[in-house]
Amino acid sequence: MGCFVCKVPAVLCFVLTSIGSFAFCSLNNQRRSTQSKLTRYATQGSGEVEEVCIEMKEALNGKIGVAIQSGRRTVSRLAHKDAALMGWRVGDVIVEVNGKPVKDNEAVKAAVTEALQRHSAGEAMRFVVRRLKAPVDRSCGMMRMTPGTGGELTMSMLDLTQSLLGSVQVVLFLDGTIKAPNTELSAGAVKALLKTGLAFKAIDCNDEKYNPGVKAAIQELTGQQVPQLFAGGQRVANGQEIQEMDQASLLDKLSALGAVEAA
Repeated sequence: MGCFVCKVPAVLCFVLTSIGSFAFCSLNNQRRSTQSKLTRYATQGSGEVEEVCIEMKEALNGKIGVAIQSGRRTVSRLAHKDAALMGWRVGDVIVEVNGKPVKDNEAVKAAVTEALQRHSAGEAMRFVVRRLKAPVDRSCGMMRMTPGTGGELTMSMLDLTQSLLGSVQVVLFLDGTIKAPNTELSAGAVKALLKTGLAFKAIDCNDEKYNPGVKAAIQELTGQQVPQLFAGGQRVANGQEIQEMDQASLLDKLSALGAVEAA
């Protein structure tokens, strides 16, 4: 079976900037992890697309937690704050629901409706999706959520943040930068991460030019202030909790969530 790359309303991309950091951008044409299980199948075709199984043991407010692009099988938005923890990613193309192949939008809607009905009777929901395989990134550096041009985003900052958490293995949201953190908690979080020797990305939540609204998005996701550390799409710890963890415990926890050694 061949592979294809789907087009979605928001184009998510990594851009290497002149200062050696990465930008996570959403551009338009004008300018409860314990409740789900993910299984990765062998990559097909060129090796750029992989199939992932998402098993949901719980519904999200009676739904699957994502919006599907009209006329397609493509996830266009994470409609629930826990959708990323369940394993969903923006751009996922749904190819199977509860063991049944789905070939178009109407088939997806019908299969999801049936899956939700069966779920109410106690059955888990199982989805197979195709998505771009993320390359292993062994670098450390700052990221930007937008190009900083002031253009209109094609998705909310909350959705963009959730998509980022599904694409980057370890992310620290902090006040300031890696080289110049603005608070003691942010400085402590940076120091602790650097000591682990693991690759991670950091986002300056005070930078309203490049990261407008990201601090509010993190507060909505966690109910807490930054700094906040995420790994494998899951919240790991806040600044105070990082300070209270010894280096070995932090290393083990991040490694268990898929973190890799920095190059």
